[in-house]
Amino acid sequence: MPLDIDYGNDIVDRHLERERAAELERDMKRLEEEKRYEIRDVETDIERAVKANLEAFKVVITKMLEEAIGAVKRDMASRFERLTTKLEIDLAEEFVARDNDLSKKEKRARLDLERTLRVKIDKDVTAAVKSEVESTKAWTSLEAEVQEL
Repeated sequence: MPLDIDYGNDIVDRHLERERAAELERDMKRLEEEKRYEIRDVETDIERAVKANLEAFKVVITKMLEEAIGAVKRDMASRFERLTTKLEIDLAEEFVARDNDLSKKEKRARLDLERTLRVKIDKDVTAAVKSEVESTKAWTSLEAEVQEL
């Protein structure tokens, strides 16, 4: 039985179509693999950029916090110094004014007043120190939160 030419052409066409389909499938797999590698590379680049930005942000925030804490400490020291100096001047002026021609009773009252003023100064100093400690704790807490970021 002789083979029909159309039948032979159909067989060849089907064979060529299968080869083209297999080649297209290989090309698709290769392209998908390349795409996965490209996506992975982009994800890695994004992760690196985010980490670098976070580190830079952390450095900037830490520096800002250190500067702010230093400014607060300097301000508190300056306020404390002015407060202490003013209290000492006021105390000295008051004692000089009262020291002239005082009786023993008045001198005793002056000593009591001196003790009272010293207690007041101690309380004011303690309050100023507590305020500075609270302020430093707040800044330190904020700095710790930034470090966690």
